[in-house]
Amino acid sequence: MVAPSTEPREAAAPTDLAGISPSAARGGWRVILTGTPLQNNLNEYHAMVDFVRPALLGSVAEFRNRFVAPITNGNTLDASAADVRLSRQRMAVLHDLVQPFLHRRTAEILRQALPPKREIAL
Repeated sequence: MVAPSTEPREAAAPTDLAGISPSAARGGWRVILTGTPLQNNLNEYHAMVDFVRPALLGSVAEFRNRFVAPITNGNTLDASAADVRLSRQRMAVLHDLVQPFLHRRTAEILRQALPPKREIAL
């Protein structure tokens, strides 16, 4: 299933993605296409991953406790060395969990197929 949405990253919960809950989505494939950086908001990241792979990252509360809080705390200006270490460790764990399901591509793959960009100012 492909979740057709211009802004799937704005989903606050898995049921917000195209109005489809994971349990209602039938079929063997669930795909989300987004042109926005997934790493900017971990709660949105959880909603999208949970749609594609339900329960992989746990409940929202578990995800916030295991990943959001430590990663956020370790990225503040006044973070201690221990907070930074824990943040990096949790980012690595999160990366390893989703890596098999995340196919990241850049605009570079389109450069060969599209004509050069032209801008005209009026």
